[in-house]
Amino acid sequence: MREFSRRLPSCPSIRLLILFLPACYRPCLLEVTAVCRKHIYLMLVLCFLCIQTPGVSWGMNPSMEDDVSKESVLDDVAPDVAPDAAPNGEGILQNFKKRLRQIWQSDSYDLYLPAYTWHNRLTYDKSHIRRYNEHPWGGGLGKSYKDEDGDRHYLFIMGFQDSHDMFQPYGGYAFMKNWGFGEKKDFTLGAGFVLGITARQDYGYAPLPLPLPIIGVQYKCVAVEATYIPGTKNNGNVLFTWIRYNLE
Repeated sequence: MREFSRRLPSCPSIRLLILFLPACYRPCLLEVTAVCRKHIYLMLVLCFLCIQTPGVSWGMNPSMEDDVSKESVLDDVAPDVAPDAAPNGEGILQNFKKRLRQIWQSDSYDLYLPAYTWHNRLTYDKSHIRRYNEHPWGGGLGKSYKDEDGDRHYLFIMGFQDSHDMFQPYGGYAFMKNWGFGEKKDFTLGAGFVLGITARQDYGYAPLPLPLPIIGVQYKCVAVEATYIPGTKNNGNVLFTWIRYNLE
């Protein structure tokens, strides 16, 4: 435990960020870190405020009812009054805010167990494979929401050992489109994406956005999910897998 603590960065703000945010780091994104770091923090604060204030109406002020029709006012506040409804013309950002709020208010919790990190043998030489870690010991927590189409929306945070045996966080929002099989559809196949943020020790734990594709197989409450991080020679090109256990 003492050795694990020494691997965390000394900066208190970065330590706090790690608790909320994980995956493989893209070196090419390091150049934009200095420019976008403040915007990343701002984005996290805005997302937190959105999901914490379900009663706030993002529509027009009620005092303007004389100037607009009652129907248009109801269209504006509908996502807050009836989160399961999807009004026509609802914008992408409004729908995303609604999904975040639904996940936050959901009673469905998930446990995450990082399982295996496979470095693509076609892009790595043997010397790198021998010294890289492929057992990402760690864990994570999250919440999820199953929508009207049977698809899943997630908020999660994981922490694990990276390829250099150093602590790495990864977390964010994920969407999984599911296809069920069987009479009760207990067995599902899924594909989707993650809008995540990660940080690595070798880059000073600077937070960087890392969107990734995901696939998964689930039977009842247990799922095996994976993502592939693209890269170059001896860098990236990693298949990262984990087990998700739903506590619903």
